Amino acid sequence: MKSLIKSGITLFAILIVFIQVDAQSPKKAMKAGKAQLKEYKYDGAIQSFTEAIGINPKLVDAYVLRGQAYEKSNKLQEAADDYSKASDLSPKNPKLCYDAGRLFYILGKNMDAIHMLNQAITINKGYLEAYLVKVNCLVMLKNYSEALSTCDQALLLRKTALNYFNHGMVSEKLNNDKIAETDYRKSIQIDKKFQQSYVGLANVLSRQNKNDEALKYCNQIILLYPSYTDAFTTRASINYKKSDLTNALTDISKAVDLDPQNDRLYFIRAGYNYELTDRLVATLNNAFNLEFLNYNKQEKFLTNILDFRLRYFIEDNLSLNAAYEWNYQVTKFNYYENYTNNNHSINIGFTYYFEKGFLVSDSEQPLAMELPVTLHPNYIYSTINKK
Repeated sequence: MKSLIKSGITLFAILIVFIQVDAQSPKKAMKAGKAQLKEYKYDGAIQSFTEAIGINPKLVDAYVLRGQAYEKSNKLQEAADDYSKASDLSPKNPKLCYDAGRLFYILGKNMDAIHMLNQAITINKGYLEAYLVKVNCLVMLKNYSEALSTCDQALLLRKTALNYFNHGMVSEKLNNDKIAETDYRKSIQIDKKFQQSYVGLANVLSRQNKNDEALKYCNQIILLYPSYTDAFTTRASINYKKSDLTNALTDISKAVDLDPQNDRLYFIRAGYNYELTDRLVATLNNAFNLEFLNYNKQEKFLTNILDFRLRYFIEDNLSLNAAYEWNYQVTKFNYYENYTNNNHSINIGFTYYFEKGFLVSDSEQPLAMELPVTLHPNYIYSTINKK
């Protein structure tokens, strides 16, 4: 009997130890994960927090910290999902909703972002950061009326340079330049170094043909930020409106130097060069070939190749000596198969577009830019009644 009691006590003690170890294991995993996160060992941290979640799926901190590790590893979808899950488990925490919404916005999932941001605002109506990201989402969705209403709410919370800029930017989208002008001026009054408001104001003034004042604001911001591409692009467009093509070309060339990966700037510069010189050489070759094979097999091939070449020159009297050539080619290829069933013929296939562009320079400092080849699938479905 004593032996039986002793065995029972031993088993009970072992069970207690097992329960204590099991209860402490998520703490151990969490401690390891926090240390790894602090040491920038994000993969290890993710593994540790995942282990903790496996033991306790309702551990909010594990989802939050794993979300941070995912975000620092640039795995934004996983991070957003973790923040969203944490917000489900802790529904009164607005920051978790905000963090999920912020990442959904970066991922381009604007509707998901707005849903999470609205939750953050419902919990805390004074959460200014949530309003700011929501404005960006609504602008991306081109819902300018609601974006303007959100800007108004943000301004009621705090009259900052950024809030006035946002209000002005959305007002521009709604073609209300007078309100936009007022907003940009207020933004600059609050923060004399808020660069976006200078450019916004310059654009609005230029549309009102107040080009000299617009140039003044461009010059001011360029003095503050000599590497601000948008300021040079805006000043170039204003000089162009004033028929000052030489300075327009100088400014857009500076913008190209600052942002050489921006294809749009090259085309703007090409246009300015053409306006200055009228020396433009363009060729357009369009080869079209359509071939039908035998009806029974119903294979059809369509090839349409468009080759466009543009060459333009900069005159010596501009103190420049260069020639550029822009080549652009599009190839279209159709292919579809036929399937016959009773009296009907069904064709199912694809259309592919291959695009390639190339810019070369004969100047003393050669410039080469090649656009990546892109593939655009286009599904075709058609039925043909057989007689």
